[in-house]
Amino acid sequence: MPVTQDNKNWTRFGLALCMEGRDALACVFTWLYQGGFPVTVSNVNLFDHEKTILQDSTDAAAFDITLLYKLLRRVCGLADIKDPTWTTPGPSGPSLEHLIYKLKTFRDNKWGHINKMTEQDLKENLTELRNILKMMLAKAGARCGKDSREVDRMFRNFTVFIDALLEKNTEPVFQRQMGGLTPLSWEDPNRLHQEDLLVLQEQDLNQLCYVFAVIKAGRLVLDTVFRWSYRGTFPVHNYLTEELGYTKAQFRQTFDAYQRDKLQASADSTSFDFILLYKLLQRVCGLADIHDPTWTTPGPLGPSLEHLIYKLKQHRNYAVHGQLSMTEQDFKTTLKELKDLMVQVLTQAGGRFGRTDNDVSQVINSVTEYIDASYTKITELLDPSDLADMETTSTNR
Repeated sequence: MPVTQDNKNWTRFGLALCMEGRDALACVFTWLYQGGFPVTVSNVNLFDHEKTILQDSTDAAAFDITLLYKLLRRVCGLADIKDPTWTTPGPSGPSLEHLIYKLKTFRDNKWGHINKMTEQDLKENLTELRNILKMMLAKAGARCGKDSREVDRMFRNFTVFIDALLEKNTEPVFQRQMGGLTPLSWEDPNRLHQEDLLVLQEQDLNQLCYVFAVIKAGRLVLDTVFRWSYRGTFPVHNYLTEELGYTKAQFRQTFDAYQRDKLQASADSTSFDFILLYKLLQRVCGLADIHDPTWTTPGPLGPSLEHLIYKLKQHRNYAVHGQLSMTEQDFKTTLKELKDLMVQVLTQAGGRFGRTDNDVSQVINSVTEYIDASYTKITELLDPSDLADMETTSTNR
């Protein structure tokens, strides 16, 4: 699995979104939130790691986009979560709520569910992200009575990397700092005076490598199991409705709009992302019923294929929604666990669906080689000299 230019574009967009976009959303949360820390919230569906983050919180520094979105809808005095202003722009333009919603869906549909992006899509997505941040900060600032100069300064802080990518800036955008230096804070008024550089620390790089390994290699593992096990036809939508009897209501309830479009247009599984593949494996591939405890609980004889697939999905959730950085030791431990888990999934799936040892070995080799090389690949990807020539692929590296 070589790192292509489209993979690089996706990762660069992820950096802009998960660093700049997250910081802007954290700023909005800080402006609006009138409560104390740790943050307490009820009637919210939280992952276990999100509960831990909230329990330990003294500020919004560790909150990712998804957690910030959940909190903004509940504890910041915005419109009721069922108010259509969240999902629908009004006649006079998008509300603050709708802009926050757009940033969250942007994160889901433009980054969280894919692993590559064309050059043109990168430019368009960065431009749209920049516009969302500008309007969101302006509306949040106005609602909180912030001085317009303060809002403008914060906006400039949050678009350093975005502007560099859009302008194809030849100056270094990242200063890699190893050894546990304190990262720059968006709250620091001198942030832009520190040589206009974002500080990408070793623990940040580790997290990026982990995310890339889960999203790209993990998706390949699930896609392989899907291809080995699926006995239906394409488009999958037709198989679900005509063969399995899904009603329109069931189809819409099970799959979101993004996933429904993929299923209706599918000629194969190439465009299916991690989450869509997981949903399909639970429903159309001859595995245990979705409500069977074998998915979430290892049996007395060891974990089933279903449970191993579930654990791989938990890795995906942790990578996308978990902590924003990872120590070197945690990185090594987690990456080894991830690699071992993928080998187990492929080995059990190969046995269950009658694949040859050679079939299984080929996929295992591809996955493990990619994960072993992930740190080097991401480091090369973020090299400032490479940023200066975004049109050039890395096929000769």
